[in-house]
Amino acid sequence: MSRLTEADRQELRALFSQLADIQADAIIEDLTEQPWHAPAIKQDAHELIVRLAELHADQKQFELANADARVQWLKSPNAFVSD
Repeated sequence: MSRLTEADRQELRALFSQLADIQADAIIEDLTEQPWHAPAIKQDAHELIVRLAELHADQKQFELANADARVQWLKSPNAFVSD
């Protein structure tokens, strides 16, 4: 399995940014006809950003804990002994 190159990362980031811009433009266009929804949508967007950050942090914590558990298992005297 190969790793992403820096060029691949930059290209993907640019593509995802374009996708987000297209979606944002569509939402903003809809809001021009219903501006009273803008405050709620802004609040929802802020909450989603916070929640996504929390989920990513939780995932990292899980990965670290899982890696630590694997290391501890490998260090155990019975790690490679079959019954």
